[in-house]
Amino acid sequence: MNHVHKTVTVAVIARNEEATVGGVIESVKPYADEVILVDGNSTDKTRDIAESMDVVSHRDAGKGKGDGIRKAIEAAAGDV
Repeated sequence: MNHVHKTVTVAVIARNEEATVGGVIESVKPYADEVILVDGNSTDKTRDIAESMDVVSHRDAGKGKGDGIRKAIEAAAGDV
């Protein structure tokens, strides 16, 4: 049986989530080959926390959750 390993990207889409983003990132890291943050122009330390955890952050255009999802699809390197 031939199993092909697909790489998994988990996109954390957040805005002003400094209180919780670290816990979310830690909880998904064991299941992902890549974790990215798509930030909705946070005014707190959301991006700083993610980047301190070796997570690459991207900013969306600030047009809501759909915009964040589109940016995540564009930025993700994983197969899934």
